Amino acid sequence: MLRRGIAAIATTCALTVAGCGSSDTLTRAEFIKQANAACDSVRKQFAHSNIHGLKEFREAIVASQTARTRKMMALQPPLELRVPYQQYVHVLQERTAMLAQAVEMTRRNRVLKVDAVKTAELQTSERQLVTKLKLTKC
Repeated sequence: MLRRGIAAIATTCALTVAGCGSSDTLTRAEFIKQANAACDSVRKQFAHSNIHGLKEFREAIVASQTARTRKMMALQPPLELRVPYQQYVHVLQERTAMLAQAVEMTRRNRVLKVDAVKTAELQTSERQLVTKLKLTKC
């Protein structure tokens, strides 16, 4: 099930990055407002999740990351933000895939080998891109 979700995200992102989809490009202010609202709504949804164990916590994180990625991919940034936006969506996709893989490995009772360097690089990239895009809720 997670693999299908990740494949759907990848397909949607490829279409978004390629310029397919809505031609209604947002202004800078509209983009920032909508992106912040998307991140904030996902954060609030996660905070109100009814989580009782580590397994549920991990799955809630994947669901939250997937929702944030989808919401961000639905936006049409202004031309001047298109490159950092595409980079940000790519980082979100990579993090979502890594989280989904971790959940799948633990579900199968397999040892998870975390690539700490890759994880740190993605977190650093995400923070830098959030700053570049001037997002305050992501």
